[in-house]
Amino acid sequence: MLNVSAFDAWIDDSRDVTTAFERFCGRLVAVLRSAGVDADVGWVPFSHCDGRFNLTVAGRKIGGTASLVRRRRSMVAMLAHASIWIEGDVTVDLEAVERFERDIGCGVAYNRSAHASICDAMAEARSVGHANGQDARRSGDWARVSAADQAVRGAGACHIAVNIDGHCPD
Repeated sequence: MLNVSAFDAWIDDSRDVTTAFERFCGRLVAVLRSAGVDADVGWVPFSHCDGRFNLTVAGRKIGGTASLVRRRRSMVAMLAHASIWIEGDVTVDLEAVERFERDIGCGVAYNRSAHASICDAMAEARSVGHANGQDARRSGDWARVSAADQAVRGAGACHIAVNIDGHCPD
């Protein structure tokens, strides 16, 4: 799981909070695309915590986003956050979410196929590419994306390291 947070503040003029959040999501999509992940933003029916700012690949949710907005006098502040599944079994996480929601009285079951890790989505795209006779090893097509932990701790900002090597870690 990769967690990304960003803080933004501005004088309360005509700037819309939704526009600021769209810019945050757009930056995430741009970074993922630069790593060879065909990411987008949008609704994913039957996914957990569905919203119009889900991070998606091929119509499947690879991450969720959220924001906290505070206004004080003439200032607006926004803390934006995204959690992105890089690798691993998404089903395990969904089961934990369902268990928690069941415990608090929300008995919702989510569609497993509406979710994917980046590695799963890329492997599926690679399989489709092979089935269509496409060369899935073209330079830059597939990337292993990992969080650079030292950069997050040292610089206080998230850095994404991209290693183009044709596969995700086992």
